Amino acid sequence: MPYRRAAAVLGELLPICDSGVSHATLRRHTLAIGGRLDQRVTEPDEYDWPEPRREPVTAAQNLSVAIDGTYVRADGMMGLGEYHVVAGRIEREGRLGDHFAWVAQHPMCDAEIFMKAALDDKGWTQASRVRVLADGADGLSNLVNAATEKTTHRVLDWFHISMRLRPIEQMAPGIASIVGDADPVLTELLCVKIHRVRFQMWNGLWQAALDRLGAIYRGTKKFLSSLCNADADRMHRFRKHMLDLRDYLCRNQVAFRNYAQDRRKGLRISSALAESTMCHLVNERMGKRQPMRWSAEGAHLLLQVRCAVLDNRLETLFREWLPNFRLPTPSAQFVV
Repeated sequence: MPYRRAAAVLGELLPICDSGVSHATLRRHTLAIGGRLDQRVTEPDEYDWPEPRREPVTAAQNLSVAIDGTYVRADGMMGLGEYHVVAGRIEREGRLGDHFAWVAQHPMCDAEIFMKAALDDKGWTQASRVRVLADGADGLSNLVNAATEKTTHRVLDWFHISMRLRPIEQMAPGIASIVGDADPVLTELLCVKIHRVRFQMWNGLWQAALDRLGAIYRGTKKFLSSLCNADADRMHRFRKHMLDLRDYLCRNQVAFRNYAQDRRKGLRISSALAESTMCHLVNERMGKRQPMRWSAEGAHLLLQVRCAVLDNRLETLFREWLPNFRLPTPSAQFVV
């Protein structure tokens, strides 16, 4: 909720003074905590002075990074209409881990430093095996490569492949009725074999799937000039979907996987972690349905606080600053 509404709720629940809680005070304290969390990443030497404050983390063998990007409305102070937010989540040894997020346009934000800090918090070492699940945006996968200083194992999100294949499967019967008996081979491809493309992709038979899609794309070309306007428009849209899928797969062929095999091994094959992170971190508070506009600093620092809250580690982080903060009290001893 907005700061003003949150202040009103706190004023009802915690009437600490007659005038209630000021939304400006609430915002200032929230961003001050965000600034402290930001310093933990950007200025580790100052944060850990005069002695280390962080709990040691054991080395991890396998890490999976689900990463995604979105946009929030900007306040216009930097001449931009939107700010780019990068967020995601890290899975360690098959167990869900912490969230991470930052605003790329924030002056003090170095994306590689933030990415490396998120990996270090989960026990990353040079010997760790890192998988990157993304929707095909090269910049996000390359960001993880730069942070680890080595090539990671890329995984193209299965959901985005399926999403591009679905309209082709839905339109195929209609296109087959247009072709009719003029080309029995093409009709069979459209009615029967196109539905096997999903199976081929799922099982890592990428070349066979691409060959079958290519045969359908080439076969439909000769019908364009002889169709009426409505059928020609439908054929053009069908071919456009196939062309988009082909280009998408060609751009991301280094991230092809045998998804059936990975699934049997218990490995993640989707960037749903990143999608859900965006939903909880950004869209519910800063998304398109909200009319608020954000400064780069305000959005960036609030995201640091929201990540800590979602991970249930804000109290632990407070204890790094104040060692006696909410220490567990010993249970009462009753002597009989």
